[in-house]
Amino acid sequence: MDLTDVFTDSMFLAGANNALWLHLNYTDQPVYFYVFGYRGNYSFSSDNDYFDYGVGHSDDLMYLFSPKLAFPEYEPSASDKNIRNTLSTLWVDFATFGNPTPTEDVSRRWQPVKSTNLEYYFISNFTGMDEKLYWNRTQLWKNLPLML
Repeated sequence: MDLTDVFTDSMFLAGANNALWLHLNYTDQPVYFYVFGYRGNYSFSSDNDYFDYGVGHSDDLMYLFSPKLAFPEYEPSASDKNIRNTLSTLWVDFATFGNPTPTEDVSRRWQPVKSTNLEYYFISNFTGMDEKLYWNRTQLWKNLPLML
């Protein structure tokens, strides 16, 4: 585990997972968890030319809203346009039907979290379900004697 993982986990992963566990234990409402894994030519994590931090927090918003304020020279690639269409469809379907993939075949359907394996939908050029996101790191944070 490196320092970037520690910061990422403490600011995002641990809290998101705690919220998922609480929902699993105290409500029967579906929770749709996702990881955005698409890195286009522009990213909020690209603050230098020396290290690629991968997909940054809020990079998904670049494909739902205009990124021109942060990246004035931004012109979407064909792949960016595809991701924008995918995200827009998922969000509109969720707002309309309460399900982000109501008409998809089973292999591409976004399933709600159903177990302590914390199933999630991976969104990139290829989308699909997976589980146990960064599981070793998740278990470490879960077992620390901290009040999170």
